[in-house]
Amino acid sequence: MNAAHLHLLLVHIPVVVVPLGLLVLAHGVRRDSLPITRTALTILLVASLIAIPTFLSGGEAEEIVEHLPGISEHLIEEHEEAADIALWLTLGVGVLSLLSLLAIRTGAALERTLLRATLLLSCISSAALAYTANEGGRIRHPEAFSTEQPTEENKDHN
Repeated sequence: MNAAHLHLLLVHIPVVVVPLGLLVLAHGVRRDSLPITRTALTILLVASLIAIPTFLSGGEAEEIVEHLPGISEHLIEEHEEAADIALWLTLGVGVLSLLSLLAIRTGAALERTLLRATLLLSCISSAALAYTANEGGRIRHPEAFSTEQPTEENKDHN
């Protein structure tokens, strides 16, 4: 397994798990359920930690694919810039999740404010991760972004 393979394996975790954590957190807060809220915050914290090796493996993955035929340096740069923003937003979610867990444990007055901030930043982070994933897909999967409709001549007849 090389860095490009590792990056492709890891990248799906924060992209899927942060929005999942957001939904679980929204449910926990809405139902005023401490167990669900704690679970959601733990999910978000773990997802934010996984975002670190995901981001770091991206640079090494770039070194492997940037010279392959059909790979656009421009698309790699766009993906990298989006990933940088998504990483910091996701790390912010992790920090807020940890602070929220501590506030719940200690009964701090800021608990509700921290939970709201975590919900908001999780929404923003989820959008940034989705955009970053979309940009990453453009690097190697142009077929996913084609508007060309198959014709009888170019359909695959298996």
